[in-house]
Amino acid sequence: MFSKIAAASVVALGTSQARGNWLEDELLPAVGDVLDQTGDMVAELIVGSHETDDGLMGTIEAQLKKGILEAMTKKDDTVKDSEEALKRDPDFNKTFAEIVSENGFISEVHPVTTTDGYELNVFRIKSTTTKPGAPVVFMQHGITDSADCFVMNYADVAPAFQYVRAGYDVWLGNNRGTKYSLGHKALSTKDHAYWQFSWTELGKYDLPAMIGYTTEYTGVEKVTYMAHSQGTTQMFYALTESQDYWKSKVNLFVALAPITRLDHTTNGLLSFFAGAVSLVGNTLTFFHVYDVFGSGASVLTKGVCGIIPQFC
Repeated sequence: MFSKIAAASVVALGTSQARGNWLEDELLPAVGDVLDQTGDMVAELIVGSHETDDGLMGTIEAQLKKGILEAMTKKDDTVKDSEEALKRDPDFNKTFAEIVSENGFISEVHPVTTTDGYELNVFRIKSTTTKPGAPVVFMQHGITDSADCFVMNYADVAPAFQYVRAGYDVWLGNNRGTKYSLGHKALSTKDHAYWQFSWTELGKYDLPAMIGYTTEYTGVEKVTYMAHSQGTTQMFYALTESQDYWKSKVNLFVALAPITRLDHTTNGLLSFFAGAVSLVGNTLTFFHVYDVFGSGASVLTKGVCGIIPQFC
């Protein structure tokens, strides 16, 4: 039963047949056009940089700072953007709990604190027919995401809802820094120190805290761990550090779009920007922008648009 639902979840996280045609016929060609245009813009930057004393990185840094400064001083269009998004998706402004409730399920929020002080929120979904001692599925989101990703598809195919209908006790993690887990015992999200973490900390601190709490609360010995992308990365790290511990906590690891490293990518554009990570990071730090996928998302996006308009 679980393997069938896991297979269906891959489809659910992806798309229906109709949207599959849209993906192939419209989205992918559009992305290809953007990448082609972006490549041309990068080439122009390289040529233009030869005409200055600062070089390519200096040219990029200057335009990035200009774009970020303009974004930070420009009138906020968030309300307008939200209204447009709401027209496309009626659930756009709804919380996780609201989406769960409107589909006839019960949601719970369980606060968890990691040993290094981060305050996380773990979600639980069950139904009136979920039996005490039911097998637990723990679902972990990917990068820039949250537990929302497992309930945001159509209700009949959303992975979390499928598991609940199949009789599982469903728990969902929210890593540090996501919109549902922004607390800390001593730091604020405005502090640079708050954001000094990577996949290492997610596997070393967040996973043990969340899954340890789940097994203790439910009384089950082991959970089935199902993760997407970054969620698999943090488990891969955790397994390299404490195999015996995780053997005692997890009975099955379902890895959707598993990933461990990107250093062998053949994508020229990705390689180009990977080489500018320090530059981008230092520029954002200069402006005290740390949460680039949250409140700072529009600032980063508009800053990058100052360099490569084709992205926008």
